[in-house]
Amino acid sequence: MATFSERLFELRRQRDLTQLDLANYIGLNKQTISQYERGVRRPDIETLSSLCDYFNVSTDYMLGKSDVTIRLVDSVGLSKLDSSFVLSEFEEKLIDAYRQAPESRREAVRTLLNVSEE
Repeated sequence: MATFSERLFELRRQRDLTQLDLANYIGLNKQTISQYERGVRRPDIETLSSLCDYFNVSTDYMLGKSDVTIRLVDSVGLSKLDSSFVLSEFEEKLIDAYRQAPESRREAVRTLLNVSEE
């Protein structure tokens, strides 16, 4: 199985993010992300949680203990097994893409849709 460093690098590259993009979202600096990806440093529990929320993966997946990425509870605590709040796969992909996009891209989407973030 992959290591934390490999998973972080892979997830970041899949989303076409720079280390700076990810660092800005998480509230870290670029050097810290670089150290994580090189295996020089590991995140504290709060940072690990933020990374998992951002990439919508479980801590087991992020730490390389599992190859299963599905989370039963998302970052706002809504169970994906709760049928009262079910999104289509396409809607989930749209939301995930928006959440993972750098702020400049999220702003462009809001402008295009003529909506504001409250």
